[in-house]
Amino acid sequence: MVAYALVGCNVMGSVKRLWPYSNAIALFGAAADQSIDRVWEPLQTWGYAKNGYEYFRAALARVFLLQGSAKLEVIEPHTVHTALANETPSTRKYEHPVCRAMQHLGIFTEKVLERPHARMPDALAGIAAPWVALVERWTTTTTQRRRRSYSSALLCVGRWAGQVHPAVTTPSLWTRSIAAEFVAAVDRGTTFE
Repeated sequence: MVAYALVGCNVMGSVKRLWPYSNAIALFGAAADQSIDRVWEPLQTWGYAKNGYEYFRAALARVFLLQGSAKLEVIEPHTVHTALANETPSTRKYEHPVCRAMQHLGIFTEKVLERPHARMPDALAGIAAPWVALVERWTTTTTQRRRRSYSSALLCVGRWAGQVHPAVTTPSLWTRSIAAEFVAAVDRGTTFE
């Protein structure tokens, strides 16, 4: 704590056992808890589980320590990335959700980019642009676990539709017969080749 106050935030990364939340509360008081709750609120409505709250709280506290303030309005996306770059995977995984929540709250004005492992353009080949846009829109409003498990499958469905029914560019254009045809293709195992 003394090193933080005298030397600044830059020394914090070299301290192995930091307890970022406790230090953020000691330095910034109730403002840290209020800001944490403010960012947690949209994440909770999006389905993020309470059992990850401790890691989320540590991630945001680390951002506050690097920024030197618990005021959300002074934080920038690159600060979130820098603060969490060398954290444990359990804490680092909250980088993107924190940025998404900050964007949702109107604090980050630019679009939050996908994580580094985001899809390559080749993976979108053969899928209608409106279909991709719907999948991307859906992934910004769902939890990380669902995003991983379903977005690839939804894109595969869009690719199948693009190959078999090129005019069907969105799910709203599906008919009962197209759905039956898709189920039959899945059943035959020819869908995702």
